Amino acid sequence: MKLYDKSNISEINICNNKIEYLKNLVNNGLKFYIDNCYAQILIMKCDEIYFPLIICDYAEKQTYLASLISSYIDYPKQMLNNKFFFLGFDILKKILKFGNFDKVVYINHWLISTNIQYSFSDEQIAKITKFLKNKFPNHALSFRNIAQERNEIIFKSLKKNNYKFLINRRSYFIDKNNFDTVYKKSSLKRDMRLYKKGKYKFSYNNKQWEKYTDLYRSLYIEKYTELNPIYNKNFFKLCSSLFDFKNLSDNKNDIVGIYIPIRFGDTIVAPCLGYDRTVAPEEGLYRLLILNVINYAKQHNCSVNLSSGVGDFKQKRGAQPYWEYLAIYYSHLNIFRKLSYFLFIEITNNISFYLLKKFNSKLF
Repeated sequence: MKLYDKSNISEINICNNKIEYLKNLVNNGLKFYIDNCYAQILIMKCDEIYFPLIICDYAEKQTYLASLISSYIDYPKQMLNNKFFFLGFDILKKILKFGNFDKVVYINHWLISTNIQYSFSDEQIAKITKFLKNKFPNHALSFRNIAQERNEIIFKSLKKNNYKFLINRRSYFIDKNNFDTVYKKSSLKRDMRLYKKGKYKFSYNNKQWEKYTDLYRSLYIEKYTELNPIYNKNFFKLCSSLFDFKNLSDNKNDIVGIYIPIRFGDTIVAPCLGYDRTVAPEEGLYRLLILNVINYAKQHNCSVNLSSGVGDFKQKRGAQPYWEYLAIYYSHLNIFRKLSYFLFIEITNNISFYLLKKFNSKLF
């Protein structure tokens, strides 16, 4: 077991795009790439597996990727926009801040919304947990994006090692063995006919990083919330140098849409999707981007995780829904914080199932 920061990161001899991504984040700091991320990043090694650690504490307006309070208090408060709930949310937020609820180390968290977890064994989870609770005795430990349907090995390993599961969101997944069925879906056929009209075309990165930033922020920040990660041009410049970066352009060669396909094992995720919201909705830019994500996954013989949100849209294109959880370990903390996590998880799991179903995954 070993941790790497700026002082010893040169000791990592492996060279691949994901390691280079992490090295850059460690060397330059997270705020250099994400304007509203005030956490620290380290790289951890366990049995020749390298993965990021995000060390967090409370910070006002912190991105939800690095804050339980932003995820479960500030974000749903904005989405619900109901004065009846505001007082309750504000009181709960004060209690959680007092209890250091955001003092968490996130394990294998790549600072994107959808992390594909390694199949850590019981023994590996036990080693990681023991090492980190000694290194960070005042922090809870957490794995994001845990789903029994997607990775039963790590789910069982975490459960065996006394991690508790906090419901987070409903996500959508297309298995690589189901593409024949997916391409028979009438909605996807309409998307393919739309693309064949030839008004738009896809290409790879052309290094217009400020344009990428504007398209992403127009959708995720301006349309939704500033609690989403505010990726800046440094982030897009880094990602476009390491990963495939897909551009959607119109007949004038103006970029009107983007996404970054990233491969974890045999699964593709597509964070940082964005498009020009001034283009008429009937042009179907989002439809074309999702179609290309699916095509990209099929071409690389991979499954595709389409993340959360717009569930009806994704299910009509063959994606299957599943629940994602945060796995949280807090047994080493003081009695007050243990009780805080226990009660919050129990209450939130019951309330969240109701809210997530009612609002069709628009929360979290």
